[in-house]
Amino acid sequence: MSEEVAEYVFRVLQHSCNDGIRVSESWLAAGMQGLFAHRQFTAGEVVCHYVGMELRTTDALRLADKSYLMRLGPQVYVDARPCPLVKARFINDCINPAGWNVRFEKRPDLIPPQALVVAMRDIGPGEELFADYGKWYWTGSDVKPTRIPFAELHKRRELAKAESEEPSEEAGEKNGD
Repeated sequence: MSEEVAEYVFRVLQHSCNDGIRVSESWLAAGMQGLFAHRQFTAGEVVCHYVGMELRTTDALRLADKSYLMRLGPQVYVDARPCPLVKARFINDCINPAGWNVRFEKRPDLIPPQALVVAMRDIGPGEELFADYGKWYWTGSDVKPTRIPFAELHKRRELAKAESEEPSEEAGEKNGD
């Protein structure tokens, strides 16, 4: 696939499947970005798609920066690093199974090859999306993972829930307040 065709496909996917998500400062660390639900997602719902430049194993292994590289199957990798419009690249791993609320359903058979990002449980507006990167990601990474304790995750979710339930100023203006 040419870079022009790939960029077109990424834009189409970005606009057709990124409704209800936004990039903002992560719960993991100041200055780090994460992906957040902007609306309610139900368990089993596809939240977005992880796509990127398609690579074979030999090309994937040659990459200097593998931080956005995902293996989808034999001889099929995608690298979302050069694809800033792919919001799924901002999903973090909180290193806590209690925090994982999405999973990657790897689909090398689709065109373009991709991983569907699927809600593992109901996700409320304001919640950061977390997935398990797997042990091999962290084994080969220079980055130290940041683990969020369960109590912190619970506190953040409750705060996000409360904020999403607050009436907006616009709603008050429309009601004549």
